[in-house]
Formats: sequence, structure tokens, C-alpha cells
Amino acid sequence: MRQLLLDLRATDHARPITDSRPSREAAFTLIELVVVMAVIGVLVAIAIPSYIQIEGRAREATAQENLRSAVPAIALYFSDNHTYVGISHAVLTTNYGAGIAPVTFPTAAATAYCVESTIDTRTFSKNGPEAPIVAGNC
Repeated sequence: MRQLLLDLRATDHARPITDSRPSREAAFTLIELVVVMAVIGVLVAIAIPSYIQIEGRAREATAQENLRSAVPAIALYFSDNHTYVGISHAVLTTNYGAGIAPVTFPTAAATAYCVESTIDTRTFSKNGPEAPIVAGNC
């Protein structure tokens, strides 16, 4: 019997018996986890409103840039036709460049036009060749 015990200890399969509970140094306490979660919550509460505000400004800039990109094509249309009557986004992209962003023309007369660009709920317009780009509809 004694020989059998020695043989079992000598084999590679024998493992020392250890405590299965984690040591105190290796584990986090509940209060530490709660503090970390609170810090993450504060950071998220700060970051989300900033992200939403930046996203809104980006949409406004996109709508304004859509109008700016259409202005040269509108001028070319007037130069070719001597009127703004009949101007549309389809006419501009067909004749003056496929890269013109989507814009609408609520009004177009012989010597004046109004062009709008809307991204989500933000609308900007330009009321004529010399007018500035302003927020809102025509």
C-alpha cells in the first residue's frame, strides 16, 4: 500500500490541492465596480449631448454646402437660357454635372429663383443669385 501511494505521487497526473476561491488581491470588490460604473455613466452623460450637437451642426453644414455646390450650375443655366424658368435638379445634373447635390426650386421666374436644401429637419435656402444662404424655407 505504501508503494502504491508513492507511485501515485510520482506520476504527472498528481496535482496539488489548492483553494478554489480567488485570492483577495485578484478580485474586485462590489464598491469598486459600482464606482467604475458611476464614472462611466458620468462620461456617457457628457458625451452623448455633445455628439448630438456636433451631428446637428454637420447636417446644417451639409445643407449649406449643397446650396453652394448648386450655385455655379444655376448661373450656367441662366447663362444658357437667359431665364430661370424651367430650372430643376434633374436639368442641372443632366446638363451641368452629375455631382450636384439634391436641391429643390420652389420658385423660379425669369430673373429670380429660390433654391432649398433640406437635410433631415434642417432647411436652408438661397433666394436669388445675390442673396445669402439663410436658415429656413423660401
